[in-house]
Amino acid sequence: MAITFGNVREELKKRDKIDDERRKFVRDFDEQSLEIVVDARGLGMGHDGTIVSFHRSYSEYNDFRKRLLQMPFVDPTTFETFLIDLNDEAHHRLLTFSYLAKHLLQDPKNKDNL
Repeated sequence: MAITFGNVREELKKRDKIDDERRKFVRDFDEQSLEIVVDARGLGMGHDGTIVSFHRSYSEYNDFRKRLLQMPFVDPTTFETFLIDLNDEAHHRLLTFSYLAKHLLQDPKNKDNL
């Protein structure tokens, strides 16, 4: 699993620079990249976006990273990735649907919506 942080090119950060062509490019990239489970904007650690993706091997991850860095509006100098080996024996807690359900049910207002 890879958690990748990065930034949009500075000249494209203004909302008026986000055009339909760019939105379509991202939508197409995400639809073709089935390894992506989260692609979201955010803030923190000096980055404005993150992608969470799953890969069977380091070479698959590396191929994905190469495609990602070729996107025309990303700043490749800002990308940082944290790789998690899901086969490692020393995991404290991994995300599962049952854990996510328990977490959501802790909030009383979610019980009626689930």
